[in-house]
Amino acid sequence: MRDVDCLLWAEVVQMGGLMAEKGIEPDVFYDVFSCKRGHETRTYSMRVVPGGAELWRVSESLSGGVQSIKEADFKSSEEASKFLEELRLTLTAGGWRDG
Repeated sequence: MRDVDCLLWAEVVQMGGLMAEKGIEPDVFYDVFSCKRGHETRTYSMRVVPGGAELWRVSESLSGGVQSIKEADFKSSEEASKFLEELRLTLTAGGWRDG
């Protein structure tokens, strides 16, 4: 996986036709950000799908192993930007730190 800036993802969701020019391949997961709290790490990744993008969360912990869940589907850059910003604020308020 590669780290990709959130603003770039907002553009990708909005301008799916320009994916190749930006080096974004469909069905490949790209890290957006990761965070830690205690012994748990969460990595949020996005992938381009027809009509937009998906946000996935992979959680790793000592007690629960590795779990993956689809968090959201995005159809527009505004929707993706707003969701990612709210997610970061919520995680920070909950004691999560950049990982």
